[in-house]
Amino acid sequence: MLNYEGDNLYFSCTLPNLIVGSVGNGKTLEFASKNLSHLGCTDLSETGANARRLAQICAATVLCGELSLLAAQTNPGELMQAHLRLERKEIKHG
Repeated sequence: MLNYEGDNLYFSCTLPNLIVGSVGNGKTLEFASKNLSHLGCTDLSETGANARRLAQICAATVLCGELSLLAAQTNPGELMQAHLRLERKEIKHG
């Protein structure tokens, strides 16, 4: 969503079907607990706080990607050049 308030421009995104969790057996795996800790999603003081934070991080990541895409689309040819330069090459199995 794009909003104008005076001279300010605000972007936001809504992910109504995003389901995240930070409880359960999976969080005891070393890589999961380490990454949840790095993301600040291990606070036990409030029920649901970790899942809300994780959802906010996911939404912020989506918003950053959308802003990056919008920026690429404003520069003629940049998006196509990036696709051509970074495309995956076909791997031949033999």
